[in-house]
Amino acid sequence: MNLVKTELSRFVSRRFVLLMVLTLLAAFAVTVATVLSSSERPTEEMWAQARQQAALIFAAKEAFYKCQFPKSYEWVGFEDVSIEASAGCFRIVPQVHLPVTADWVGTLAGRYQFRGPWVVTGVTALISARL
Repeated sequence: MNLVKTELSRFVSRRFVLLMVLTLLAAFAVTVATVLSSSERPTEEMWAQARQQAALIFAAKEAFYKCQFPKSYEWVGFEDVSIEASAGCFRIVPQVHLPVTADWVGTLAGRYQFRGPWVVTGVTALISARL
C-alpha cells in the first residue's frame, strides 16, 4: 500500500509541476507580449527552435528512463538527469545518485533524429556493463 501511495504522490506532484510549467509559460508569453518591443521579441524561428529543443530533451530523458527501468525497477525523475545533445547524439548526465551505476550510465549511447514535427530518440546500453 505504501508503494501505491508513493507512486500516486509522485504522479500527482509531476502533474502539479507540469501545471506550474504551463502557468509559467503563459506568464512568460504575456510578458513577451506586453514588456518587449517588437524588435526585442523572439522570432518565430527562435520559438520553433526552442520547442524543438524542449521536445528533444523530453524524449531523450524518457528514452533513458525506459532503458534503465527494466534493470533497476526504480523511478527516475526528469530532474534527475540532464541531456547534452549534439549532431544526432546525446549523453545522459546524472544530476543525483541514480539507482544504476555510473559505469552503466557511461555505456549508454543516445541518438536522435528530427522527422518533420517529430523527434525520434533511442538509448542503448552494453549488456555486459554492471548495473
